[in-house]
Amino acid sequence: MCSRILKPHGDVKHGRLFLASERAFDAVRDAYGWTLSWTLERQRFAMGVFLAIIVATGWLYTKMPKGFLPSEDAGQLFCFIEAPQDISFDAMVTYQRSVLEILRADPNIESVTGFLGATSFNPRSTSAAPP
Repeated sequence: MCSRILKPHGDVKHGRLFLASERAFDAVRDAYGWTLSWTLERQRFAMGVFLAIIVATGWLYTKMPKGFLPSEDAGQLFCFIEAPQDISFDAMVTYQRSVLEILRADPNIESVTGFLGATSFNPRSTSAAPP
């Protein structure tokens, strides 16, 4: 059955896209082989570059600022409240008011504003935003 269905490899003709991608693949393979042989001929240099990268990484880690909040913090937080899909509008108003009261009771919060309904951030009507 194979002798009747399969064709010899020499009879297969490929299109221009296949041939171009094969040439590109061969070029990448040859470049990798050249860089690998160049690196293996200069093992001490490669090890030196590796160690320099490790040292530079450690130095940069100590110099980079680390913190939870960025230095350009605007002092605003945006929060979103989500409720079940079947909640009524009046129940959502009550739910949002209770959350706003909890936030207003915090002495570290200067002001609170609430939005109820669909917003550009969250298009669902069962959400509220007390930033």
